[in-house]
Amino acid sequence: MAIAFVILVTFVIPRFAQVFAGFHTPLPFLTRLMIGINHVIHQYWFLVIGLVVGIPILMKHVLETEKGRYFWDNLRTRIPIFGPLFSKIAISRFAYTFVMLNRSGIPILQTLELTSSAVNHVVFARALEEVSQKIKEGRSLAEAMKESGQFTSLVVQMVAVGESSGTLDEMLTRVTEYYDLEVKNGIKKLSTYIEPTMTMLLGVVVLLLALAVFLPWWNMASLIR
Repeated sequence: MAIAFVILVTFVIPRFAQVFAGFHTPLPFLTRLMIGINHVIHQYWFLVIGLVVGIPILMKHVLETEKGRYFWDNLRTRIPIFGPLFSKIAISRFAYTFVMLNRSGIPILQTLELTSSAVNHVVFARALEEVSQKIKEGRSLAEAMKESGQFTSLVVQMVAVGESSGTLDEMLTRVTEYYDLEVKNGIKKLSTYIEPTMTMLLGVVVLLLALAVFLPWWNMASLIR
């Protein structure tokens, strides 16, 4: 679709514009928009190339910074449909990594420090740092996780039960299994939504491109009649 758009704007629309100019008839908005895009590409091609190349490079450098990663991770957790999926993946990674390290006999504060690096999510990593700090102040793991605001009530309740009964590893293993299943089901649902959405999107784009080309011909035929 992108290739078709470039060919249409670069080669087809300009030739049509020359033909239509001889009839002195106003062009439809879509056609004028395509001609305007063609003008921008031809007159400011260096800026277009600079934007196409520069924006990904800039984003890469921004995402390599702590603030950039935090902004992106915070943004993607708020995206409808996708956001909850990213949060579930982070929670599942946290629970799995915590269990593996805790079973190895690593102290809980060091476990939280290592887990914060393994979740690959800056927002949750900072939440785990806050949890670690609150544990140092004397709070339980469940209380600290609840106060952080990044963990669901289910996770907090399971951790609370595990702490009180001495089965923390078992409870977090169940959390991992539950959220792994949730992620798997979420991806299946997304796959069923993506196909019709993409089909509809491509259909709309094809329609707009076709109207940009054919509407002037229809107007010109009406003018001749």
